[in-house]
Amino acid sequence: MKKKTKILIGVLVPVVILAPLVGLLVTGYQIGWGPFSSLQWYNSNCYTFSDQKSDYKIIDKEIKGKNGTIRGKLYYVEKKEKQPLVVFSHGLNTTMITLHTTCQSLASSGISVFSFDYCGGATNSSSDMSSKDMSILTERQDLNDVLDEAKTWDEFDSSKISVAGYSQGGLVAAITAKERDDIYRLNLVYPAFMMYDEIRMRYPTVDLIPDEQMRNGLLTGKAYYKDIVEFPTDDIEAYCASYQGETLFIHGTNDMAVYYGYSVRANELYPNSSLISIPGAGHGFTGEDEKTCIKAQYEFFSEE
Repeated sequence: MKKKTKILIGVLVPVVILAPLVGLLVTGYQIGWGPFSSLQWYNSNCYTFSDQKSDYKIIDKEIKGKNGTIRGKLYYVEKKEKQPLVVFSHGLNTTMITLHTTCQSLASSGISVFSFDYCGGATNSSSDMSSKDMSILTERQDLNDVLDEAKTWDEFDSSKISVAGYSQGGLVAAITAKERDDIYRLNLVYPAFMMYDEIRMRYPTVDLIPDEQMRNGLLTGKAYYKDIVEFPTDDIEAYCASYQGETLFIHGTNDMAVYYGYSVRANELYPNSSLISIPGAGHGFTGEDEKTCIKAQYEFFSEE
């Protein structure tokens, strides 16, 4: 009996150890989330939605921001005239690599884009700062620093710089667009307005917030929650909806991480918006759902 127990333990222990690792590897490869998100580089499709495929080059960029050095990649389509630019804002504990398929597909279709890592925004962020110091306000600062820098790039029309934000990056993009007057168009993909309500319900006062805790696999500090609890509005969607530019929401109807109803309500509040619903899709698009999303983005950003 003891021998059988030892054999069973010998089998179970490796399984218990390896199962989470395999799960993280698969998650990183499929949707670019977690410590192995770089694997998605090897699982990247590229779609072309324009009549003619464009050549583009990927240029590494570094921006000196107030939170440290911000590192990103410019997917650059060379054109004779100044052109629009789309800046991408990734979600919590993901990186610019997560958006590689989208970026190369838009560039292949003739749209130049810039994608970057938020400071402290992921376990494997290439930008500076500890994740324990990150919050929606530090990310707002990063996005402002990126936009200010992008406006100085000679290749682009500074009056036509748009932003596409995903999940928490969508919330950051929405806040930033409301507070600036120079964001041309705004695309919010399953924007995390819900996290605002969720965190405020969990921590009605700042003194209840612990010094640090894990969130979506990322070690966050007190500032992450404090900056939401103390943010000066009781209705984050109504606050952000004063943005007047063209806005496109894209959201899966089966999203369990950020409920679809939040985008439905936001679309009703924004004065110049539309909503594309992807039936049955969850949080983080793959396969045909991803292709549908990118095609909608292409059509939105290529409109004159």
